[in-house]
Amino acid sequence: MADKVDFVSDKQSQFNISWWLFWIFLFLAAVFSLLVPPEKTIHNWVKLIYFHGSIARNSAYFFFLAGLVSLVSFWRRDLLRWASSFETVAIIFWFVQSVLGAYIMKALWGGFLLEEPKVILAIVYSFLILIFWVIYEFKSSRLFFKITTIVIGFSLVITVFSARNVFHPQNAIGSSPSLWMRALFEVITALVFLSYFFLAKWFKEKDKSWFKLAD
Repeated sequence: MADKVDFVSDKQSQFNISWWLFWIFLFLAAVFSLLVPPEKTIHNWVKLIYFHGSIARNSAYFFFLAGLVSLVSFWRRDLLRWASSFETVAIIFWFVQSVLGAYIMKALWGGFLLEEPKVILAIVYSFLILIFWVIYEFKSSRLFFKITTIVIGFSLVITVFSARNVFHPQNAIGSSPSLWMRALFEVITALVFLSYFFLAKWFKEKDKSWFKLAD
């Protein structure tokens, strides 16, 4: 009987609501993306563009959150594991959105628009993030982590969101005359944000962040 109780307890410990909520909200974001009506020029590609846009925006948000929490952790050390979890999620989806964006660009424009400032910024920050990660792997410094996440988080949000578009329309979704289209994007973005948050929570609860920092 004791073995049976231990088996049930072990099964329950393996279940983690944060992990499942991550997938549920990400799935809902994908479903709402499918509700986006086709556009007359790019047709059904607009569905993938909405999904990619929400992933890209939230990746930037989570870099900013990691930087902000790292800043606060100078006074509240117990928040440092949240910062490392936010940073891990931001890095994962930054590269996911980079690959997805490159695929969309190749499919719609036949190549990579290196004249586009946001494309250049995405490449630059990808290299900076990789360098940050590699250096941390060799020299795990809490202070280095804090300073780097603050610099990357704040500078990325400022530069990426202030950069002008050359080939892409400037804020095409936000300036859309269709309230339905604008509302859909905000809903998709909110769902992706929640999925990121619960993945970060899972990283924190399971201590699986890529940056091992003691509280």
